[in-house]
Amino acid sequence: MCTRVPSLQTRHRWIFIQHFTEQEKTTNTGRLAHLSMPNSQRSWFRSRVDSPEPAIDWGDPNDLVLLYPREGVEPIAPGLLREGKKPSTIVVLDGTWKQTRKMARSIDPLPHVRCVGLPEGAVARFSLRDETLPGGMSTLDAVAWLAGAAEGPEFGDELARLSRVVWERTLASRGTPVPGGPRMTAQGLVEADGAWAASRSGSGTPEEPS
Repeated sequence: MCTRVPSLQTRHRWIFIQHFTEQEKTTNTGRLAHLSMPNSQRSWFRSRVDSPEPAIDWGDPNDLVLLYPREGVEPIAPGLLREGKKPSTIVVLDGTWKQTRKMARSIDPLPHVRCVGLPEGAVARFSLRDETLPGGMSTLDAVAWLAGAAEGPEFGDELARLSRVVWERTLASRGTPVPGGPRMTAQGLVEADGAWAASRSGSGTPEEPS
């Protein structure tokens, strides 16, 4: 797998905060998103009373944005980050819906940070887990959508290809290949046969990484 992980020189700085229970999960994809971006940091969240470790360099608070669907708050369109004069620091939470909700509320300074959303039309493509809520998707898939809008289409395409490789290899290791599964086009879009597409049609528009 390591030979397929790209090295993407991003304009923005990325911070991945992972719930400690993700550490041993073979279906975790946030680690691969971090490894794909040299200009990123990864820290672990263990409890509400302890700061993530290693300590996070938040940088300028005015440059911080959080990928999270905070209730009652209109998120920033990700394309605005690409158009901005200064690079941003993009924070991504990696865990279940319940875990990331707790993280967004308890990790200082995240309760006061502006939120950024995924681009319009983003849908789950390569899920390795059963999603408990509409709009759920893997962290790597969500980061691929966001990077495509905030960094450039080529970044999203590279991460989507990596997500597809992880998805196909994991299913193969389980002995459950998916006939007619998704295929990436040069534009980063998904082509699938009717049966596969119909089985995914209820995923809706994603709001939060899982």
